[in-house]
Amino acid sequence: MIAPLLLLLMSVSLLAQYNLVHVSSFSTYEAASLVIGQTSLTSESLSGGQNGLSGPNAAAFDSSGNLWVADSSNNRVLEFTPPFTDGEDASVVIGQSSFTANSGVTNSSTLDHPTGLAFDHSGDLWVVDNENNRVVEYVPGTSGCSSGQLCTGMVASLVIGQSLFTTHGTATTQKGLNGPTGVAFDSSGNMWIADANNARVLEFTTPFSTDEAAGLVIGQSSFTALALATTQTGCIFLRLLHSTLREICGYQITVTTGSSSTHLPSQLAKQRVW
Repeated sequence: MIAPLLLLLMSVSLLAQYNLVHVSSFSTYEAASLVIGQTSLTSESLSGGQNGLSGPNAAAFDSSGNLWVADSSNNRVLEFTPPFTDGEDASVVIGQSSFTANSGVTNSSTLDHPTGLAFDHSGDLWVVDNENNRVVEYVPGTSGCSSGQLCTGMVASLVIGQSLFTTHGTATTQKGLNGPTGVAFDSSGNMWIADANNARVLEFTTPFSTDEAAGLVIGQSSFTALALATTQTGCIFLRLLHSTLREICGYQITVTTGSSSTHLPSQLAKQRVW
């Protein structure tokens, strides 16, 4: 018979192997224990290369526990492998041909200000390519990468929001995007994209295909509508890319539709910023 304590230790070890056990608790105003993108917790330089970051916007872990970071201002996504250490070198760069390149252009192998990323149920990496107004998919084992692996300089396999890898136009349609900022997958494997400048969230259903049409829109009455929502108190919530969220409450607020300009009162009764 296995002793109860030994059985407990075996169970915790098994859970930890699959990242299902919480081994330490967090606390309010807790001090960080490790830093990625800087050589120490007190440095703050904006840099590139193999261990630098400039304007990171999002992070996610793959099924193997590797950390992936959207290094927005360097126009790339980086992989960091455990065990993590201060100032660790990245092992893979996607969106650029090398760790020293940072051009923001529009094709299947480059990115321009990525702001979000997520892994789907198959382990494919999806990156929100903000300035190119698209979301692109990277499939492990393609582009000459080892089987089941993502590798440096690989090309995207599929694009959402554009009909080609070489276009980057904005559109308020069932297929178009305008400044997307985030991506996530639901339990059914469907993809949801935060289409920021179109003030909406779109659902795309599997199987995915290039230039796919969204199946559902949240935040607008139709796929071609563009209206900024107001609250019941007459306040409007605005967030521009890389800015704070503002709740603006005034005497009168004009709701913007289509491509017309937003008109706000010159004197505001209240403004809250997050």
